[in-house]
Amino acid sequence: MRKIGIIGGEGELGGALIRALLRNGRCTAGDLMICGRSQKEHLGDGTATTASAQKLADMCEVVILAVPPAAFSTLAFQTSGLVISVMAGVTLEQIMHKSGSRRAVRAMCGPLAVDQDLGFATWCASAGLTAEDRNRVNQVFVSGGQVAEVDDEAQIDFFTALNGPVPGMLGLVADMLIREAMSRGIAGHIAVRAVKAQMEASGQIMANADFDIAAYVQGMIRYDGTTAAAFTSLETGGLQPVLAGAFDAAITRATELADFSG
Repeated sequence: MRKIGIIGGEGELGGALIRALLRNGRCTAGDLMICGRSQKEHLGDGTATTASAQKLADMCEVVILAVPPAAFSTLAFQTSGLVISVMAGVTLEQIMHKSGSRRAVRAMCGPLAVDQDLGFATWCASAGLTAEDRNRVNQVFVSGGQVAEVDDEAQIDFFTALNGPVPGMLGLVADMLIREAMSRGIAGHIAVRAVKAQMEASGQIMANADFDIAAYVQGMIRYDGTTAAAFTSLETGGLQPVLAGAFDAAITRATELADFSG
């Protein structure tokens, strides 16, 4: 019996999880089985591969589903074991119906972040999970960074947009800042370096457990300097509703990707 089986290990997130599990010693190559078009650079000696999702489900304690959402409907397997999905938009109900297991988890994290042990995985479980199951889920995802359980499945769709595509929306913000700098005559290579430095420094500072983001923002506003003027312009310009609309669009798209009715 293998500890963990991954269906779709050739994908970005499946591959990142495999590398994190092996890199951080959460399991050995002999603990893993992969179903899919195997990429040998992901695997250590002793990792088993199979073309059969059912064979993997029969031989593994934990089954991780990492196929694209559109491919989920083509899977055929049954298990009573723990099933963890990292597919955007596929619901717990769909996972349980497909697998026959009442022990199902929806999770999301970003592959690029997981590859650098910087991931933030969120997950939500069906009612059938045991305390041991919860420990197993945490052990899978802590291999690539931080992990948090949420009790509302709808929040996983939000985190799919926020944490799944790291740097995600912050990448767009960075690109906009670079283009704004260049529009003011700043050389492109300097604009890129400046914005990357700002993003790196900001990330490290805000990641500090003692750094209070809300207190920082309010402190800047009270100081009433240049940053406060920028904050006020963004707020009065409707940035919050624009962000809400962006998340709504991403959540709607996740639902579309997992719509198998057609």
